[in-house]
Amino acid sequence: MVVSDAESTTAVEKEPVPMTGPMEIALKPRKLVTRGKRLKPTPSTQPEELKKTSERVTDTNINIYAMFEILKKKKKDEVNVKLESLILNRDSFAQTVENLFALSFLVKDGRVAINVDENGSHLVEALRNGPSAKDFETGVAINHHFIFRFDYGDWELMKNLVAEGEELMPHRHASLGKPPFLMPHATVFQTKTMYF
Repeated sequence: MVVSDAESTTAVEKEPVPMTGPMEIALKPRKLVTRGKRLKPTPSTQPEELKKTSERVTDTNINIYAMFEILKKKKKDEVNVKLESLILNRDSFAQTVENLFALSFLVKDGRVAINVDENGSHLVEALRNGPSAKDFETGVAINHHFIFRFDYGDWELMKNLVAEGEELMPHRHASLGKPPFLMPHATVFQTKTMYF
């Protein structure tokens, strides 16, 4: 059919085109699933007991130990330790957060106290005798917690606040299969548990 310019403005009807291809679709047979018979739990069925994880010395435990040793040494030398100098790692934001995490465990266990001086600086001090596990169980001692807002911008400000070289916790390199870092004044653990 030829369409002239006058007719181009009107709709042109097309003839229907028959569909080609197979119209019958064969259904695939359904796969049968055989399930095993469910067993009722019996009194002799017990979950597998896992080994105690407290026997492992983790990187966090080593950081806690190293931080506590630094604080004990500074206390013996009668030097006040500013919180910023203790937790700052100017080379790594992540390690600064790990240091803050280690400090939170020391505070929770009553091994360390954080005080504010007259200038508003936060001073960290190792305590002589922390409470025992029995003291916590009987209620004589309670766990202490603190909330510390810390983000990347705070880390940048902290780097400007603490003079270079005043950082107390050393930078930790990836161990790559080697034992975790040890402080120059720390000793290697011969036992499986750590005591402060």
